[in-house]
Amino acid sequence: MTGPPSDHERPRPGGALGSPRPSVACLPDGGRGALPPELDVFVGRAEQVAQGLELLATRRLVTLVGPGGVGKTRLAVRLAHRVADAGTHPDGVVLVGLADVERAGPGEDPARVRARVLARLSVALRVPDNTDDAGVEAALSHRLAGRRVLLVLDNCEHVIGAVRALLPRLLAAGDGVRVLATSTHHLLLSGERPLVVPTLDTDSLDGSGAVPDSVRLLAHLAADHDVDIDPHDDAVRELCRLLDGLPLAIVLAAANLEGQNLDQLVRRLREDPLALRGTEEREDRAHHRSLRAVVDWARELLIPDEVATWATLSQFSGCFSPEEAHDLGCALGVDRDRMTALIGRLLHRSVLVREQRHGQVRLRMLEQVRAYGVALVPEGTPREQIRDAHAAVYLAQAACAANTWYSPREEDVLKTLTANRPNAAAALGRLLASPDTVWDGLRLVVDRARTRAGIWAGRLREDREQIADALAATARHHPGEHRVVEVEAVASGAFLALCQGRCDLGRELLDRAWWLHAVVGGPEPPVLLTAHGVSLWLSPSAVVAGSAPEVLTRAVTAAREQDAPGEEAMAELFLVLVASFGGAASAVESAVVHRRGTEAAGAVWASSWAGIGLAVAEYHQGRLGRAAAALRPALRAQERMGDTWGRTWAVHQSAVLAAAAGAWQEAAELFGAVAVMLRSIGVTVSGLPQWWRVQREATARCVVGLGQSAMEHHTAAGERMGAHEAVASALRLLRTVEADADDADGVDPVERQGKLSAREWQVARLVAQGLKDAEVADVLRLSPRTVESHVRRIRERLGLPNRTALATWLTTQVSHAV
Repeated sequence: MTGPPSDHERPRPGGALGSPRPSVACLPDGGRGALPPELDVFVGRAEQVAQGLELLATRRLVTLVGPGGVGKTRLAVRLAHRVADAGTHPDGVVLVGLADVERAGPGEDPARVRARVLARLSVALRVPDNTDDAGVEAALSHRLAGRRVLLVLDNCEHVIGAVRALLPRLLAAGDGVRVLATSTHHLLLSGERPLVVPTLDTDSLDGSGAVPDSVRLLAHLAADHDVDIDPHDDAVRELCRLLDGLPLAIVLAAANLEGQNLDQLVRRLREDPLALRGTEEREDRAHHRSLRAVVDWARELLIPDEVATWATLSQFSGCFSPEEAHDLGCALGVDRDRMTALIGRLLHRSVLVREQRHGQVRLRMLEQVRAYGVALVPEGTPREQIRDAHAAVYLAQAACAANTWYSPREEDVLKTLTANRPNAAAALGRLLASPDTVWDGLRLVVDRARTRAGIWAGRLREDREQIADALAATARHHPGEHRVVEVEAVASGAFLALCQGRCDLGRELLDRAWWLHAVVGGPEPPVLLTAHGVSLWLSPSAVVAGSAPEVLTRAVTAAREQDAPGEEAMAELFLVLVASFGGAASAVESAVVHRRGTEAAGAVWASSWAGIGLAVAEYHQGRLGRAAAALRPALRAQERMGDTWGRTWAVHQSAVLAAAAGAWQEAAELFGAVAVMLRSIGVTVSGLPQWWRVQREATARCVVGLGQSAMEHHTAAGERMGAHEAVASALRLLRTVEADADDADGVDPVERQGKLSAREWQVARLVAQGLKDAEVADVLRLSPRTVESHVRRIRERLGLPNRTALATWLTTQVSHAV
């Protein structure tokens, strides 16, 4: 990557230091040295560039660390140019390429590798190397002494021993010397600050639908090959996900698109994640000619124990926790301390990637690295044994979660089980394949269903399909045999179908579950009773629906007797909803008691749903302010947790409250957003009679207030909202409804006399003083649109034609009150 200096790079007398000794890479442009020009596209990486510049300003040794092909060199060149532009290192910014420095051969003296690295450094820094190694080191130190220079050492991993030995001497030459290194391995030197270079995003981070960086890079590179791709094409997104956002893989894919279409390339990568090769042979960096060559290179730099651990951990699909890695190692006879050390070494060698997701530490391999590892067989540990141990890890995890989720651990359990869906699916496949373990597979899906993790993640259809697959496997391996776990599985499938509004399927499954229960006997499972109670409640017949509380009460009792507090809380929640939608006077008190119970248990998700239940109860009692006060913290908690299911229904209830409060435009937009959110979780709201009735009443209010055309316009606008935007809008609206509601404490008698809420009274006073909507918004810290809605509702309620009439009315009301 670098060679002998060209004429314009050679040292000149009287360089930047104004001394006979030339500055390092002294150039008229300020010391840019042998940096290659940035001719190719640079996509994304804004965060890493900012972090790198900040670190280089404060630390003397920064290492860009990441797997081969992730773009470390490209980022290093960008940082080097930015440092040169800033002029903070006037004596030079010099790139020293080490990729083609030969690594140690079998039995070769490491000193010879050190000599080769010294030779490369001496060329880059214009130091004659016609002495022995000690003389070259001394000359390099002398050249750097007193200088402010940035050395960029690129591709250190294969000569890391030599780099570790030389860098302390170079850094000791002077405080102005800084080093930016790139390596798949951490250098593990004192004072080193690693900066991990991640792959490019394959999905928009904020859920906005913006084009991810990996897709942008693919589009740029494909255009260079005269291939036009649509960044919004689902196949393009899938290709980038299959490539795991690895820049080198994207470069190779773009070149391969010249000779095959997108669908062909996607199919090929599904079959073999390491299939991509360059379309032209290049002499430089041979280990970047194909994905397999990149991973071959990584393997060659590891010792046998590290390769064996790579092979073992490649059994994980997607991400996994350090604890799960330890559990797998333990099942295979590797003690915890040893596994901890090996995980650390694979992290330092970029075989593993460490990520922080939703407050949890997760590990993963790039898909290309994982696929390579699966083909490796650790000595003495057959792959079948690893698969069995992996399945056992997730079977035990599900059992533990099913018994402990309703506790202060609830959020952590839900996040863990959601993150582990790919691994749980792999474990399930393994367990269902054998008649000896098929019942364990059924227990796995039942235990995961008991935690409601699939509901939390909005993956109800997937959970129903897994339950169906497990039931089919047990019937296939053990025809005519039935067990209690089968009753629970069918009842769980029925409950999920009912939650999605698929009542016909839910009732069909319930019939099957009751038949199985009659066959196997034993106590009634709480999930069976809860599903049955919900089915009755959702019946179009009022007589049938009226029997739901009795069955749900039996579910509460059964859960209590069987020491299943989570199932008990779930049945209680539905009792609250039945009473609330029915307008029972006791509903609010029951909802408050239920919420206190969830709070005492420390179960934050269950508590947020209890808040929704209380909001529904207050709404049906006509207390909008109290309903908003209960709903707002519930929605805020669900958004913070990443709950897909609960936030959808909380936004739905927010829209209902908005319509009742007269905020028809905002309600219409939220109903549009909710329609999209419901589709994403597979719910048919028309199949849920109580929710559907409330929604129809609310939308009818909006149509009356806005007119049909405006209603459709604002609903369509809401459909274009992202989920996070809809939640933010709902939270703002709930705050306004809570402040405006007539059931708020301390309402002024004048406000009551004028039939205005507390907030509307505030707006009326300011409008009467002659303030415009924007000025009122500034005073009350509201949006101008909200103020406009308030003014419109005030005039409609009071039958006033304009703002002048409002001022006159206000004066009259105050005088009457006095």
